Amino acid sequence: MFESSSKATEPSQDWEERIPDNGNVIEALSDASEALSREHAEYLMKRHGTLDLDPLPGPDDADPYNWPNWKKIINLMLVVVHACMATFIAAAIIPAFPELAEDLGVSLQQVSYLTTLQIAFLAVAPAIHRPFANIFGRRPMFLVSLLASMLGNIGCAKSSSYTAMAACRAIVAFFISPAAALGSGVVTETFLRKHRARCLGIWTLMSILGVPLAPLTMGFIAAAGGYQWIYWTLSIINGVQLVAYFFLGPETLYVRGTNEPKGSSFKRQYLNFKRIDPRPLSLNDFIHPFGLWHKISVVLPTVAHAMVFLFCNTLIAVEIPNLFGEKFGFDSQQLGLQFIGMIVGHALGIALAGAGNQIVTTVLISYAVDRHPQEAASIGVFVTFIRQVWAFIGPFWFPPMFTSVGLAASSGIAAGLIIAVSVIPTIFIHWNSRSHPAGEKGRSV
Repeated sequence: MFESSSKATEPSQDWEERIPDNGNVIEALSDASEALSREHAEYLMKRHGTLDLDPLPGPDDADPYNWPNWKKIINLMLVVVHACMATFIAAAIIPAFPELAEDLGVSLQQVSYLTTLQIAFLAVAPAIHRPFANIFGRRPMFLVSLLASMLGNIGCAKSSSYTAMAACRAIVAFFISPAAALGSGVVTETFLRKHRARCLGIWTLMSILGVPLAPLTMGFIAAAGGYQWIYWTLSIINGVQLVAYFFLGPETLYVRGTNEPKGSSFKRQYLNFKRIDPRPLSLNDFIHPFGLWHKISVVLPTVAHAMVFLFCNTLIAVEIPNLFGEKFGFDSQQLGLQFIGMIVGHALGIALAGAGNQIVTTVLISYAVDRHPQEAASIGVFVTFIRQVWAFIGPFWFPPMFTSVGLAASSGIAAGLIIAVSVIPTIFIHWNSRSHPAGEKGRSV
């Protein structure tokens, strides 16, 4: 997956020849001047075969930068599938809207609120999860997330009223959200800078792929066994994720610059459920991500991504049952098949809407994280909040827009908003990047 000089599982054979005998080794990076201890340099040469590393790992096996590539990739896959499930669960019931409306005795529009409700919780919940994940680590939060989500989906399957199902959907949305926002932080904590863009691309792809993938697959399940089996299937998936993450998902939060670590590397990665960061929890930890609004290099990519996501993902996903179901009388399987174009577009670039959504998402979020790597987790929370708030509001004004101006004019409105809020700000981002080159990434802009 990665072409790298890192040989975490194959120690360099000539590392001793590259270590001077003066007790200190100057890092072989053009922009670095700090000296390393001989022990630190020897460790890095054994582990990676080079000192040309950015960021520079510590001399500890528990440091995620020192993990072998296979371990990093497995952990990344667990996190991106978890992120996918956040939007997957929200959209899973879309092809069963007509059946849910009939069984629960509510309108089709009210049933759609079961999805928009989850979208709203996906916006707010990461801001609550992030401070605890920064104190106790990512692994405990992910395990609790999957366990609670599994139980919530079981509750949805057993619900016999609209209110009970809405409450269970809210519980699931609250707990399933961490990976959808903290994935950027996990990537930054695990991968060296030269590998981050590709990994962030995988994470962002999976974060948005859940919306079209869920209706496609769950449409067949709903047709075969009823909408209840959508929830049973989701709970089974969460259970499998829980087991996989417990055995294969190590802790990625690693606090550098502290005293000598206590305990074995294995224990700290898999068996530690105590506080990792000794800092006290404060109110600022919960509101800090929202303070990124003054950073242009974060805000503009975020709003550009959110607008494209709104029209190329949310609108298509939410309105397909209303438009195609009522106009053509499609059943759950036929509704699910309408999402194939979005899936192909996201993954391969064949469908213009899907391809554009993925290109915008990958490039813009990677840009924001690269400009402020120390804020990677906060950027993930901020991006998720803005995106999900817009996605939550959209379904309330989409139907009136279609009714008042028609489908053709509505498409023109969508294109105009994408140009105004996404294309033009992206042009400014390019100009701003040339005015403030990579060496100025730490600037507030």
